[in-house]
Amino acid sequence: MKTLLKYTLILFLGTLSYSCSSSDDTPTTTPMITAINPTSGTKTTIVTISGKDFGIDTNTIQVFFNNVEATLQTVTNTLIKVEVPVGAGTGLVKVIVNGTELVGQEFTYVLTTEVSTFAGNESGYADGESIESKFALPTDVAIDSQDNIYVADRSNHRIRKITPSG
Repeated sequence: MKTLLKYTLILFLGTLSYSCSSSDDTPTTTPMITAINPTSGTKTTIVTISGKDFGIDTNTIQVFFNNVEATLQTVTNTLIKVEVPVGAGTGLVKVIVNGTELVGQEFTYVLTTEVSTFAGNESGYADGESIESKFALPTDVAIDSQDNIYVADRSNHRIRKITPSG
């Protein structure tokens, strides 16, 4: 009986000693997105992502707009500023912090257009470089693999070729 009591006491003290040992486990925090502003814009728009526990190491943070990676501008533990990538399109904003994927709200990508004159500046028919050339009712455009541009010059009844050199 004394032996059983001795073993029980040793087992109890051993268990008590183990359960009272100090733990090296540091509580982990989970990053979270709380806001994205603005929620729409064009390419190169600066977007601010607010949240918590992002960390400050830019090597462990990635941001994606519709699965296209963005360029980080500023990173703090509670704020990430990024530039909307060209051609991202409308889709979800995702932030990856130390391998943890956070999904934010949808960002509406606003397309921008640019119109410029690369050949011709008045109606007529004339070959020449850039604005020296003249077209009469150009209707369709095509580009080949060498970046030559073909224009259907309807009123002149011609298909005109514009080379990359002009």
